[in-house]
Amino acid sequence: MMKKLFLALLALVVLAVGGGLFYLYSNINNLIVEAVETYAPPITKTSVTLDSSSVSFLSGEGSLSGLRIGNPEGYKSGELFKLNKIEVAIDLETITQDVIVIRRIDIITPELTYEKGGPAGSNVEQLVRNIKSFTAAKGKEAPPAAAATAEKGVGQGQAKAVEKKVIIDLVSIRDGKVNASLPMVDQWVQAGLPEISIRNIGRNAGGVTPEEAMKIVMSNVLILANKAVAIPLDELKGRVVDQVQEELGKKVPGLSDSLKGDVGKKLKGLF
Repeated sequence: MMKKLFLALLALVVLAVGGGLFYLYSNINNLIVEAVETYAPPITKTSVTLDSSSVSFLSGEGSLSGLRIGNPEGYKSGELFKLNKIEVAIDLETITQDVIVIRRIDIITPELTYEKGGPAGSNVEQLVRNIKSFTAAKGKEAPPAAAATAEKGVGQGQAKAVEKKVIIDLVSIRDGKVNASLPMVDQWVQAGLPEISIRNIGRNAGGVTPEEAMKIVMSNVLILANKAVAIPLDELKGRVVDQVQEELGKKVPGLSDSLKGDVGKKLKGLF
């Protein structure tokens, strides 16, 4: 009797595990889309949408398509980041562990909208600030696992919070472009985004939180985006100032070159 009962229980366990794996296998891409659109917006404080995911549960490799990160509040362009295609490779042996290892994230043909202005200086800088503030606020909160354990009558000191962390061996960004604009000027310039390779995120620390990984990536993007658009934006400033000075000359005949120059300097200061 005991043997039959044991076999019956074992069969139920196998069915339960098998059913769970089948559900995960058949729904993994829907779960990825749902996870991105649920957990990313509170971190970025912007809209985040993902068109589709095509990741194999068997190999851990695949791609994400149409990831869009909206602009922070106060910026007018529709979306800050459009990532057309992202190829990923995950170490499936780590998927159930506390630290998930991602072998590579290859971001192909991203399009960045760089908008100067605002308290942060640009929309990209504001996004980085949003991520940093989320990370800082999260660090001050009591871990959910600790709070739950305390409610059950176990001391806070005995609670052990388990939070998923990641190690990313390589993040590469290639064939990207930046569309940039100035405050109060409805004109845009475009520049190529230099290739980016970031290696061993979280490797030495034994893993980092997903938001910390995002902060590292976006901080690197910000540095290169600033360099990429510096010259095109300076050229745009020059064209705008020339246009204003030309219009002033038409409307105020006899205006001295020195006064025109003063107007130009003040105008550049507004940018």
